[in-house]
Amino acid sequence: MKNLLAIDFGLRWVGLAFGDWEKNYIYGYKTITVRSLNKLIKEIKKIVQEKDIDHIIIGYPQSLKGKETEMARMVKRFKEKLEKSVACRIVLFDERFTTDLAKRIIFPKDLKRTKIKRKESIKKDINLLSAILLLESYFKHEKGKED
Repeated sequence: MKNLLAIDFGLRWVGLAFGDWEKNYIYGYKTITVRSLNKLIKEIKKIVQEKDIDHIIIGYPQSLKGKETEMARMVKRFKEKLEKSVACRIVLFDERFTTDLAKRIIFPKDLKRTKIKRKESIKKDINLLSAILLLESYFKHEKGKED
């Protein structure tokens, strides 16, 4: 495992983050606007090839009780379609708190959300930051197994 791509899957936007396992380095790449599932998969396939990705980590949104949600079922279908298009390993990883944490980072308590609620660029940033947090959590989880 060397080059990883984290995907925070959403219905409107998908956040992407890269990680280098050996250097223990993570960075946000971009947010993709979802136009169709096929176009999204085509774009991710291109990124996987260009960046020599060998692992994809997709956020798996379970309920707080660990139950599968409707969004989790959609993520599973997305994963199944993506597996037919790319030759790397794809893993679903628990992301129950990444979006909430990303929102708290972007929208601190003292900042009035109503003033910026409609700004799409900020909403896209939530998906990007969620992908970064997802990959950070995955790194910690997997590197903890090595110790």
